[in-house]
Amino acid sequence: MSDDRRENRAAAAVSVLGACFLVLFLGAILGFAIAHRQAWPYQQLVDGWRTVKVAIREGEDYSLLRFRKAPAAGASRELFTVRDPSAIAGGYYAFLGFEAEIGGYTVRLFDAEGGLINRVDVTPAALGLDDNGFPDPHGFQMLRDGSAILAFDRAELLVRVNRCGETVWAREEAFHHSVELTPRDSFWTWRGVPSAYGVYQYMEEIAVENGETLRSIPLEDVLRAEGELAAFFNIHPERPFPVPPPSPKSDGIGDLFHPNDVEELTAALAPAFPMFEIGDLVVSLKTTDMIAVIDPELRRVKWFQRGPWTKQHDPDFMPDGRIAVFDNNFGAGPSQIVLIDPATGAVETHLAGPRVGDGRFSFATGTQGKHSVLSNGNFLVVSPHQGLAAEVTLEGDVLMEFNNIFRAGGRFNGHLPNARQMPDDYFTEAPFCEGAAPG
Repeated sequence: MSDDRRENRAAAAVSVLGACFLVLFLGAILGFAIAHRQAWPYQQLVDGWRTVKVAIREGEDYSLLRFRKAPAAGASRELFTVRDPSAIAGGYYAFLGFEAEIGGYTVRLFDAEGGLINRVDVTPAALGLDDNGFPDPHGFQMLRDGSAILAFDRAELLVRVNRCGETVWAREEAFHHSVELTPRDSFWTWRGVPSAYGVYQYMEEIAVENGETLRSIPLEDVLRAEGELAAFFNIHPERPFPVPPPSPKSDGIGDLFHPNDVEELTAALAPAFPMFEIGDLVVSLKTTDMIAVIDPELRRVKWFQRGPWTKQHDPDFMPDGRIAVFDNNFGAGPSQIVLIDPATGAVETHLAGPRVGDGRFSFATGTQGKHSVLSNGNFLVVSPHQGLAAEVTLEGDVLMEFNNIFRAGGRFNGHLPNARQMPDDYFTEAPFCEGAAPG
């Protein structure tokens, strides 16, 4: 080998080593900066490492790690805890959560004292699905006859099951995130093409009785009609949306909007919102931190706002004329509830993390999350990544909490994507499966 070739190879090796050293050096600096500021993904890495260590020490099943969650600080180690019986909304509480004992999700119905009334298995096997890593049930609603409707973020399935877990009807399409009832024996949900995370999204009104589509409103049609929003989303009036990959199954793949809620303004609440009409729809577009109110007949946006929430979920119309938003506050600290007046833009933030020493309610979930305004003015807040649901006041008083204990007597909670509260007179039939033990 000539001297020139030897020198060239030596120079190349030095260059490669120098580049590797530079990458390692910059990586170390970045790592120190992330650790010092505890910026993303610091907490995710810490939590993941702790989970792996505990799994090794306790012999946990690694296939279940993604369903096991670290509970909030000071969380009860009882499944259902009522702290102030006189102050809760009462009636019934239903929880959609993961149970390690069966390796899947169930719907459990409790009375206001914490007594288990009914339990329905909604695992893939029970629903006749291929067990391909769990379908992530998310949208959930209890019906007056004790049956339940579920939508799955990672399975092409919308299903109604009766109080014994038998399928009443099923739709094999990518309905996702939300199931919100109307006064017309129907409900609103989202349908994505080709998946929950696809570019093409439809607001769909579905009949409770048989699962048939009553209305389908393409989000594309709504946004194309809005010059400001069309420009924001880089939508050209004469060009189609880009075609996403054939079967995106995770966030970030063709996920231009990530819609995660759609629900209707009712006649009872409409007087508090003079700028809107009965039947208008409030929607959440997570990717762009956007809440909007849409006229479903004209397919026009009446109002929208981006932030101050971050990667939010579940906007709800409130009796006082404000819209309550579940603010995940992704990457910026604990989650919170934000109340916004759409007429003025005025914003109030509540439950925004612990105040030192006062023991108030605090919750944190980077993704997912549900809340509802109860008839007594309390809020039912669901923190899926803590396996926690709690009935609280906006001042932070915890009146009831449900911790989805992962294993009996364990320190961890299981994933809890949704919860519902129903009044005493909600059910028209006994909401339990006769002859079956609820546990």
